[in-house]
Amino acid sequence: QQTNPDIVLLDVSMPGITGLECLKRIRELVDTKVILLTMHEDPRYLHEGLALGAMGYILKRAADEVLYQAIRTVQS
Repeated sequence: QQTNPDIVLLDVSMPGITGLECLKRIRELVDTKVILLTMHEDPRYLHEGLALGAMGYILKRAADEVLYQAIRTVQS
């Protein structure tokens, strides 16, 4: 909340709190764009993440250029 970043890259799997729960909290506190970064190809994570306000969903195995393009797209 103090730093109010333009974009957050958020891992779906994190210790202590899930990335989806963290996404929900972020969206409640600030108007920050969130891209989910994950190893999970399960469409349930994708659909839930988008429903919670994520602007993108990138697999970790994707090429760096895909991630860079996602960041540029979400930023614009």
